[in-house]
Amino acid sequence: MMWLTLSLLCAPWPSADLLQMFPISSSGSRAAARSQVEIIGGREAKPHSRPYMVSFQVGGRHKCGGALVGEQWVLTVAHCFPNISQGPIRAAVGLHRLDKQHHQHQEFLVKGYFPHPEYDDFSKDNDIMLLQLSRKVELNDQVAVLRLPERDRRVAPGIVCSVAGWGSLKYNGPPSKALQEMTLKVIDGRVCNTSRHWNGEITNSMMCLQGVKEGSFPCQGDSGDPVICKNGVLQGLISFSFRGCNDKSKPPVATAVTKFLPWIRNTMASPKADYSSSSENTDY
Repeated sequence: MMWLTLSLLCAPWPSADLLQMFPISSSGSRAAARSQVEIIGGREAKPHSRPYMVSFQVGGRHKCGGALVGEQWVLTVAHCFPNISQGPIRAAVGLHRLDKQHHQHQEFLVKGYFPHPEYDDFSKDNDIMLLQLSRKVELNDQVAVLRLPERDRRVAPGIVCSVAGWGSLKYNGPPSKALQEMTLKVIDGRVCNTSRHWNGEITNSMMCLQGVKEGSFPCQGDSGDPVICKNGVLQGLISFSFRGCNDKSKPPVATAVTKFLPWIRNTMASPKADYSSSSENTDY
């Protein structure tokens, strides 16, 4: 099975059918078929209309998205940073375009890495991670904290959500310079798990999505992008899709944030949050 983990954002995608994502690797394994995500067929977001967006950058290049959930905390997916020993990871907030710095743009080194202890890199189960910034952000009109759900209640099938990110506008393309957004709807997990689609690979920690506009879907570069549903609350983080981002039988998959609320709150409140990985940490 070929998976593609999503580290970029693409545009609209073929409607009514499902798509898969896994991290790209040089091996011929199933994980190698999952791809990092981008938004295809979306539209440019209104500048600074999503002040919770975070761009994680390595070597000056956008790698993954994330959501600001605390003044010093960002929520993303664990597969984005499986190796943090090769160089600095920077988190940029207050951005709209990656190629132009706004006067409210702020940049931070990541000092603390907290992947979920039960994250499985093969299946992408529990694909979630908290990153602690080197200092608190300055909150303003362009930088704001995104609300978390109050309780563990799954989003019902058919509910319309949205996602935004700087992922590629085409498969294997460069990141989008401007923040893109698209509308999605939630797919029934039982349907998503049938042999026609993900064939039992979707776990209770995941949610399946489908582009509302035909031809729109997330793809490479959108890993970690926040999925926002009712009342502007964070419900998911884009996790994986199928390599090529255009398999109608494999819908994109997100991590269901509601399943991790106790872990998120406990991690952010823990004394170990002072743990520092220093500015030498980076992505793979």
